[in-house]
Amino acid sequence: MKRWFLVILLVVFCIGFGKSVLAQNFFCATYSVLAGAGVISGLIIFVNYLFQRFKCQKQ
Repeated sequence: MKRWFLVILLVVFCIGFGKSVLAQNFFCATYSVLAGAGVISGLIIFVNYLFQRFKCQKQ
């Protein structure tokens, strides 16, 4: 679970950093990276929570 999270975070960071280099706007890129990472981490936590709940109900 943590490995996937790190890989996704790295991909988001790379995309954001690449955009910043192209746009030459470091502040906007940093903001987009942080926002993207926040959204993705929230989504992962939510999916993990649903999976745990479903697993518990199944037993």
